[in-house]
Amino acid sequence: MPYIVAKLSREDPEYGSLHRYHNIWNEIPLPARRLLPRPKPANFDELRACGALLELGPQIIPVLSIRLRDRNPVVRELSAHVLGTFRERGKNIGQAVPSLIEARRDPNPKVRARAAWALDGVFRTQ
Repeated sequence: MPYIVAKLSREDPEYGSLHRYHNIWNEIPLPARRLLPRPKPANFDELRACGALLELGPQIIPVLSIRLRDRNPVVRELSAHVLGTFRERGKNIGQAVPSLIEARRDPNPKVRARAAWALDGVFRTQ
């Protein structure tokens, strides 16, 4: 799991470090650009990361619960997305519910939306 999260943190189209480097590189004067490596295209997004984490199975639910507090918003959003997908597939995400409830107050609107979606129906089935 750490490798998947690190790759997403690097390559996410909105929050990844490669995206930030690309933006900086575009603002550097042309003569200086020739001295620096050209930004690489990134193709690892939240959906690819989600698929990879789902392959690891529900035993990663406790780790995802912790990752809902990560400093990177894309990691928090990914964690809520995977937890919600596990819930939709009938897996017990009960131990992550307190963290998801807390994530509904996240400063990032995408994280809040994913957390709310992940919790959808959790309390109706009890």
